[in-house]
Amino acid sequence: MVFNKSDNQILIAGTPLTVMCMAEGADLAPGLFVKKGTSDYEIKLADAGDKPWAICMEYFADDVMPGDTYDDDARVRVAFGPGSVVKARLASGQNVATGAFLVPAADGTLQAAAVLTVDSGETPVTSGSANGAIIGGDIGDGYIIAQAVESVDASGAEAWIAVKLLI
Repeated sequence: MVFNKSDNQILIAGTPLTVMCMAEGADLAPGLFVKKGTSDYEIKLADAGDKPWAICMEYFADDVMPGDTYDDDARVRVAFGPGSVVKARLASGQNVATGAFLVPAADGTLQAAAVLTVDSGETPVTSGSANGAIIGGDIGDGYIIAQAVESVDASGAEAWIAVKLLI
């Protein structure tokens, strides 16, 4: 499936919920995933292992477009809602195919979810702690937040990717 990825817009398709928050730090940018900051209205970048709840959007009123960063304490528009298709950042070193499940990487970017394997042997596995849980969006050690709707090779450098939000 081919989507039109505009240079100045994160939303590709759908109608996500959007809210205004405040940047905690000067490293937030459109297309990066965020988590709750110090207070309920502040947000900061999600890291690997975090459970982000939204993606930073562009904010035309303050002239913040993809490729720009928000200032510390700036108003930031974020979006969330399963099913919407957005432009996000795939972490450097990743190569994903359409349909791949994605989890948070460092600094608000995405990486491919680890494949969950079942250990073999003679001892029965009687708990989820042996191999990880597949409950509430967890797979292995990551929290699935998006699904790739296009194949992207970011082996050499971080790259834009169209994803379907699952959060």
